[in-house]
Amino acid sequence: MFGALVLVVGGAVALLVVLSNGDEKGEAQEPGALVEAGSSQLPPEPDPEPPEPVPEPDPGPPSSGDSGELDVEAALGLARELVEAEDFQDAVDRATEVLARAPGEPRAHDIIGQAHQGRGDYEAAIEAFEAAVEADPANAVFQDHLGAAISATAPASIQPIADQQVGRWPEELGTAGQAVWVANSGSASVSQLDNASGLTADTVAVGRLPVDLEPAAGNGLWILAHTDQTLWRLDASSNTAVIHATLPDCPTDMTSGSMDAVFVLLTEQCSSGDSSIVRVATDSGAQSESDLLQLRDTRAIQAVGDQLWVGSSETGLWLVDPDNFELMGRLLEDTSVRSLTTDGEYLLVDAFSTIYRVGPDFSVVALATLDDPVVRMYATERFVVAAGSSGRVFFIATAVPGQVTTVDLEIGAVNVGSVHIAGDVMFVSHYSPFDDSVGWVSSYGLTPAGST
Repeated sequence: MFGALVLVVGGAVALLVVLSNGDEKGEAQEPGALVEAGSSQLPPEPDPEPPEPVPEPDPGPPSSGDSGELDVEAALGLARELVEAEDFQDAVDRATEVLARAPGEPRAHDIIGQAHQGRGDYEAAIEAFEAAVEADPANAVFQDHLGAAISATAPASIQPIADQQVGRWPEELGTAGQAVWVANSGSASVSQLDNASGLTADTVAVGRLPVDLEPAAGNGLWILAHTDQTLWRLDASSNTAVIHATLPDCPTDMTSGSMDAVFVLLTEQCSSGDSSIVRVATDSGAQSESDLLQLRDTRAIQAVGDQLWVGSSETGLWLVDPDNFELMGRLLEDTSVRSLTTDGEYLLVDAFSTIYRVGPDFSVVALATLDDPVVRMYATERFVVAAGSSGRVFFIATAVPGQVTTVDLEIGAVNVGSVHIAGDVMFVSHYSPFDDSVGWVSSYGLTPAGST
């Protein structure tokens, strides 16, 4: 049945039809529909309400073999084909799309590395290969790709720049400010070298038998004088040096690190007997000495972050508490540790020409065994640079074991003192075993393998 009300709207008559629950035909109408007055037609039937959408069940993570996984596999295959076709940018784009869909996919990182290496961008290639190895450390293929890219940044050739005469028995090399310095251990002095030309710019007198150099804050350099048992500080802005501390026993090695102190390894009465450590404050020179460590024939000390390590040629590698000097643990107990250095992340160890990498978690990896006794080591961001006694220099990749590049200096029979890298120039200190009255620093330009 219908009910109706007549309304006057703006002077016109309108009929508001109100339906009951249903008319005689059982057809329901939308209430409140307006029709023109005088019309004999019923209001048109409205469109039916659309049905409520039924939510589809959550499919969960894709399983192996579903279409999402196949898309990733297909994209990886296409990216590989693009690398083989030397369409390197498209290969990077396709592999990057895979990473957007499957973050951390190591094969995508590896393909990106191959593409960057293909176009000669070794820095980007190494970054991508490192990401692949981090995601899948056990994958030997990813390790090989990373090692090859790193090796491409090692020098394939060297170009002599200069042979500069310096003081007697030149040994350790170090950087202060923008300059490289050499310790003339037989002349009680240090000499400043010009980085570009390799020529001597200045010489500063210090204590007798300076054997070790370490960078100091504020454009400075720490100098360890063995015979005088003194620690000097060089101000490279004025090229002046002053005694910072007089030490209680014979100094063997030192390390500065980032703990607001210089740690000096001492040997009892200048012998190969027992050892101790003295901590020297970098600001005041105040000293704190350990008891004897009960370690014989110690050769090296090195700070890495908040860890302090001591190497002994008899008992291996020891972790020492930098505050109270207690021995906390030992690694490489069956090895003879000769020298230590660091790249800021890893401790690098020379144990009779086997080079080890020690991680912050105390993991130990043998990187290489060399056929030449190591005289000194220097660490760059990616390499341990080891100077051999025969006049060869070894570039040992720290990320991947077994990657070694050898450079022959062709300097004849000499006593090599040290090696140092500043930018793309390598410095090597040496002197003749037949005439040790003068010493030399030879400088070389480095040409990476990937640029040839």
